[in-house]
Amino acid sequence: MSAAANLVASQRARCTVRGATSAPRLEEEDIEPFTIEEVQSLLVEAAKLRNSAPWVVALALGLRQGEALGLHWEDVDLAAGYVRIRKNRLRPKYAHGCGDTPCGRKAGYCPQKQQTRREHKSTKSRAGRRTIGLPGPLIKLLRQHQEAQEKERAVAGAD
Repeated sequence: MSAAANLVASQRARCTVRGATSAPRLEEEDIEPFTIEEVQSLLVEAAKLRNSAPWVVALALGLRQGEALGLHWEDVDLAAGYVRIRKNRLRPKYAHGCGDTPCGRKAGYCPQKQQTRREHKSTKSRAGRRTIGLPGPLIKLLRQHQEAQEKERAVAGAD
């Protein structure tokens, strides 16, 4: 073997041996929770939105985004004061619905798009399925939100 061939062989051996050992350690970043001022600022901005309730619920109960967006009224018992976390909202995935004449857009922007992924999925683990008590102010907010939704439905149905 030539010197160059020996060098290549030894480099390959080092890569193979190095690859067989453990991966380099990644330093985990510490999670920094929101400060009280940040939470208050978020709640003030959320209150300006029509659908602020999911964000208030997520902040108050420490829910993940998918859990908060996956909540339905059947998961909430305002009289007993609890909410059941059972499912997550999934990111939508689409396929083209144009058929033989492509529209030239990505599937999500196709005028005739078809959803290929279900909207909700059960939580990943048994620990993810849980029941959480609702504090009094949150129950009051959710009642107001439910009444507002009912009014919107009545107006939409009246047209």
